[in-house]
Amino acid sequence: MKDSINLWKAAAAGWDRHKRAISLIIAAELIVAVAAFFCTQGVYAAQEYWQIEAGGHSVAMLKSESQAKEAVTLLKKSYKMSGSENLKVNIEPEVQIEKKYYGIRDKAPDTQTPEQAAALLKSVKKDGKPLLMVTATQTVEEKNAIDFDTVKSTSDKLAINTVHVKNDGQKGETTSTVKKTSINGNVVGRDIVDSEITAEAEDRVVVEGTRTGAAQKGEYSTQGGSEYSASTGQAVADFALKYVGNPYVYGGSSLTNGADCSGFVMAVYGHYGIGLPHDAGADRQYGKEVSINDAQPGDLVCYPGHIGIYIGNGQIVHAMNESHGICVSNIHYSGKPILTVRRLLG
Repeated sequence: MKDSINLWKAAAAGWDRHKRAISLIIAAELIVAVAAFFCTQGVYAAQEYWQIEAGGHSVAMLKSESQAKEAVTLLKKSYKMSGSENLKVNIEPEVQIEKKYYGIRDKAPDTQTPEQAAALLKSVKKDGKPLLMVTATQTVEEKNAIDFDTVKSTSDKLAINTVHVKNDGQKGETTSTVKKTSINGNVVGRDIVDSEITAEAEDRVVVEGTRTGAAQKGEYSTQGGSEYSASTGQAVADFALKYVGNPYVYGGSSLTNGADCSGFVMAVYGHYGIGLPHDAGADRQYGKEVSINDAQPGDLVCYPGHIGIYIGNGQIVHAMNESHGICVSNIHYSGKPILTVRRLLG
């Protein structure tokens, strides 16, 4: 009987141990299952995060303190002007970085990169206005142009109503060190710390002609040089072209009421104070001869019994006849030979 009781007790004790083992196994399996659930969901984790706050507003959440500090640094650098030095930035309200702990049962927050957080800090608004007022001061180097002056003089070597630019002029330059203050990127203050002239301006020199008189036979009527000759010759051609369409009148010399070929040339050059005879044949003696290949606007193109003014591109403007009036033609318009090309302006 005693042996039976002992056997029963031993069996009961074994059963208790078996139940405890089963319970432990079940508990372990449950823990593993729960952990696996949270891990596969990926939204619950025990971790520290770093929140950027300003004026009581949470602006961004980052995964580390170093990332949060980098975001603030990027915000400050975004207000740096190109080539500037001595950047100082003040932010109001103060930006604060606080550690936030999320336990295993807490849902992990959305996080930003430092670049995203800096952009949020720059764009976040309160009541329709920027939450942050970022005041930046820095020094920059500025280069500014100095305008040149125009100096005028006169010369009796140049024809009246003509202008010769002897020097086009050149702008100078100043280099300045400027301290600039900006608020949220808008410049609100500008103080010149230092400034110096790094390039002097050169005056533009303009000479106005005063010469009037008869054209010179075999010589230039002016003495302005090749640049003057080309620019003034173009001016003569442009002036003559204004009267295209006006009538041809035999013996006339009016640019508006009518002129014949030599009267037209005489009137055009008369505007520039250069006197020519009202005679196409006699006009061949004035100025210097140049080849047709070297002709430039303003030169006289002479034919038997006719004359015109070269305008470039193988064309002349002339008072052709009663049918065509003052018009533009090819230099070989009539088949007549070109006897000579004369240049009055030199």
